[in-house]
Amino acid sequence: MKQTIRLEAAPDVKYGPHAPPAAASLLTSPARMNAQYSWTLNIYPRVSEVCEYLRRELTKVSGEAVEARFEPANNVFMLCCAIADTANDYMLGASYDFSRAAIALPRRGL
Repeated sequence: MKQTIRLEAAPDVKYGPHAPPAAASLLTSPARMNAQYSWTLNIYPRVSEVCEYLRRELTKVSGEAVEARFEPANNVFMLCCAIADTANDYMLGASYDFSRAAIALPRRGL
């Protein structure tokens, strides 16, 4: 004796291309979040600015609900990486470009 199980979507839920558009209240949340991160458009921030952004993000991570900590936690990680990379570049000092020398010298067995 075989039993068949019939799966049906809830009658009030619509999927696919004919589904109704998302409610406007759902679309305001990303816009509100993006307004908080306008500083991300600055591709050459000063170290002092990055440290200030890091302070702000650390307060967000410690003060928000668990679900809302994901974005600030990622920003904390990336801002720390930016500070570490800048410190590394500073400690490295002047760098030299050996591309011209590589063109002038013959390649031996490579």
